[in-house]
Amino acid sequence: IYVILIGLGILPPIQLFLAVAVGIPMYAMSYYIRKVATKRMWRAAFIMLGASGIGFGCLIVPLTFLFAPVIRSIPWVIAMPLLTIPSVVIGAFIGDWIGKRRDYRPYM
Repeated sequence: IYVILIGLGILPPIQLFLAVAVGIPMYAMSYYIRKVATKRMWRAAFIMLGASGIGFGCLIVPLTFLFAPVIRSIPWVIAMPLLTIPSVVIGAFIGDWIGKRRDYRPYM
């Protein structure tokens, strides 16, 4: 339907990209939401939450302030991965560590 609407000039081409970019992750999430959560899925959820919450939320801000003079002296193409990749990886390891220690059985 989107291809026809874009071909007729009713919708701009960015709408097709947005529909695919939003639709595929939503379809994948609906598959995992309907499944019974296994130990592996819980651990993956903790890794993702650790990478995003701890990595971006707690580590990247202090690293940015700490290494601000160094970051300003190098190009942003190099500085951005030097800040984001280690903080996300460390956050994922912390999330994995928290996920390993958790008891996944439901409360009775």
